[in-house]
Amino acid sequence: NESLTSTATPAVTELSQSADISLSGTVSSPDASALHNITLTMTSDELPSDLTTTSDSGGVFEFTTEPLSAGLLTADKSIDTASDKAIGAYDALQALRLAVGLTKSDGTAEWHDY
Repeated sequence: NESLTSTATPAVTELSQSADISLSGTVSSPDASALHNITLTMTSDELPSDLTTTSDSGGVFEFTTEPLSAGLLTADKSIDTASDKAIGAYDALQALRLAVGLTKSDGTAEWHDY
């Protein structure tokens, strides 16, 4: 009596890509301090719509998406020009006055102004 046993492994013709992946990171400034409330957007031709998230107080963000072969990640920060300190016409005038050797409009000029 002879017995013949055969074991076959089915060929893998296609990998399942149904599992989602996680893309995470930290948004920080050049001095390594965390940037919060940054809007991050992932765009890809492979996605039905853009993915958007916001960084937390530690600058951390995370996307969960299907595997992608290519994508573009952008980061945006809304700026309130009314409350943020921005260089304006007055500042430019003061810099011009100092550049030509005059004092500032208020009559003062300190060593650090030059």
